[in-house]
Amino acid sequence: MKRAAWAGYPLGPPEEWPRELRTFLFMILVSPAPKAVLWGPDLFTFWNDACLRTFLGPQHLDRLGAPFRELLPEHWPVLSEHVQAAQAGEGRLIEAIETINPASGHPETVKACYTPLVGLSGNIVGVLAEMYDLTPAVRRERQLLDENEMLQKLFASAPVLIAYMRVPDYHIRFANPAMKNFFGGRPLEGRTVAEAAPELEAQGFIGLLDEVAHTGKAWTGVNHPVALSGEPEPRYVSFIYQPLLNDDGEVTHVLCSGYDATEGKLAQDLAAQLRHELLHASRLSAMSTMAMTLAHELNQPLCASASYLAAARRFLDSGDETHATLMREAFEEAAAEIQRAGEIVRRTRSLVTFGKSETAVVSLRECVDNAVKLLEASGNLGGLAVAVEIGADRVVADRIQVEQVLVNLLRNSAQASAGCARREAQVGAARKGDMVEISVRDWGRGLPQGEAAALFDAFGRVSRNGLGIGLSLCRTIIEAHGGQIGACDNEDGGARFQFTLPAAGGA
Repeated sequence: MKRAAWAGYPLGPPEEWPRELRTFLFMILVSPAPKAVLWGPDLFTFWNDACLRTFLGPQHLDRLGAPFRELLPEHWPVLSEHVQAAQAGEGRLIEAIETINPASGHPETVKACYTPLVGLSGNIVGVLAEMYDLTPAVRRERQLLDENEMLQKLFASAPVLIAYMRVPDYHIRFANPAMKNFFGGRPLEGRTVAEAAPELEAQGFIGLLDEVAHTGKAWTGVNHPVALSGEPEPRYVSFIYQPLLNDDGEVTHVLCSGYDATEGKLAQDLAAQLRHELLHASRLSAMSTMAMTLAHELNQPLCASASYLAAARRFLDSGDETHATLMREAFEEAAAEIQRAGEIVRRTRSLVTFGKSETAVVSLRECVDNAVKLLEASGNLGGLAVAVEIGADRVVADRIQVEQVLVNLLRNSAQASAGCARREAQVGAARKGDMVEISVRDWGRGLPQGEAAALFDAFGRVSRNGLGIGLSLCRTIIEAHGGQIGACDNEDGGARFQFTLPAAGGA
């Protein structure tokens, strides 16, 4: 400013300028923000370096002190109203002016403030102009708006269910078309969850939102039933409540996303029913072989009991009181043989009875004992010695189905051990985290060479002689319980089958 040529300038050299002007100029020159003083009725314009650098550009350097309308004639039509209002004593704030930056030639958005400058006499002597470049902020805002619009389009076309709720009233800020369709097209946005879907409160969904908002932890539901008003059957949905936190770690919103799992759940239920019917059919098919074995096995205890009863009758007919002890022993032996026959019938009936499977806390030792008895009764144990070492006894399972798996594995061990020097099987059980691993190993011929990987396939090489349901259905049963089944060869000969079941408390 001191280096400028002020000769002939209407205000004269700087040392002759009014005291108020020099004071105002000192104020803007020490300011890091872009500022200018528009002095007197002609609005002689003085600016600081920040204003020159940011808004005017070096091409205006020789115009220092020129009247404002001559300095920026292209902007005067827009700004004149505000500048003249400030000259009249009314400050003006313009939030956003879209213009071309004289310094860069690029479009920009400027925030401008025009403040009246009051002199020592109390009169308005000029205007203080302050400019703020909003271009970066506006660009960021526009970018966010574009991204938000893109997300809105993405969410609108997405098949997943998406909703966005405010905490703590769960006011629905956004719901995509898939979510609206799930609720039958009812209005959702602008309402609370309780207002939009009041039936959800009694089903615990709002309680889950409270838990997520309170703990800040996400909640996931898989195949969760939901009864909607106006629909005769429940729907199923898999979803997640995801809390959204602010910078202070407070939950401000909850994002709900998921998908309509109704068709998948119904398909799972149908598959489970088909598996159940298949198991029933496999049990019935085993009866063709079982019938002959059962007749043979029942013949022995029934014939024995008939002989004991005939002997007792002879003792009774003799009238000899000394035979009373022998008669009692004969009756007891007959009763034992009849009970044995009944046990054979009961075990066979429980295996082939068709009914809904139910899980309960089951003793593995009892399951092994029943499986061994059933194999003995059917003649499929073949002299195989079974050693039992149960470290973890109690599991949560369907007792009959677990016995079916054990029957099949022990029967396979008996067949694989036929003709071998060591005809023995070992059954063990040990806790593995939340599961119990049950193993059946033998010292027989081992797994079929080259076919181990296909053992559990539906068309794998599985013997069907005697009583058994096949290894593929063994896998179906175990996986339906949430467990796994596998097999391998032992280093010292034979094979080892193992499967897992959920452990009961205190197993």
